[in-house]
Amino acid sequence: MSRVIAVAPVRSIFSKILLWGMFASMASCFLMVIVTVSDVFSRHLLHHSIPGVFEFSETLMVIVVFLGLGLAQQERAHIRSELFISKTSNRVRRYFDLFAHLMGFFFWTAVTFASFYTAWDSFITGEYKEGLIKFPVWPVRWVLAFGVLLLCLQLLVDIHVVFQSKENPTGGKG
Repeated sequence: MSRVIAVAPVRSIFSKILLWGMFASMASCFLMVIVTVSDVFSRHLLHHSIPGVFEFSETLMVIVVFLGLGLAQQERAHIRSELFISKTSNRVRRYFDLFAHLMGFFFWTAVTFASFYTAWDSFITGEYKEGLIKFPVWPVRWVLAFGVLLLCLQLLVDIHVVFQSKENPTGGKG
């Protein structure tokens, strides 16, 4: 019983971190819309674009995609084919879930290590994107690395849930 109590606060904190990542993702999406619409109006009304909008939108797109991955995994919002798996027993589903979570974990762990290495290298070299203005790339590389790290941690939680669960193979919403 004490083991469950000790794990619950960590899961709660982690869920809040994932939720804040999703909020940052949604805010970035909203900001991207505002900046893009402003640029379109500027092109039509003032006959020139706002410098750096394209580069800024690229940066925001990375935030939109990668900070939302962990919460999407937690809520089982990724695309999943249930046609074959739904016809199997709970035990077989547990094996499929375990296999999928392990493969996802190994893949995204490799991406995480590569992302942190690339982020560090980008930070050290002061990498920037050439455009109408010099736009720094290294901050968004750190965001990408952090986002895939959150996904890896959620996959570890999912693997743990599969091992702990007997009735519901994914431990989630059925």
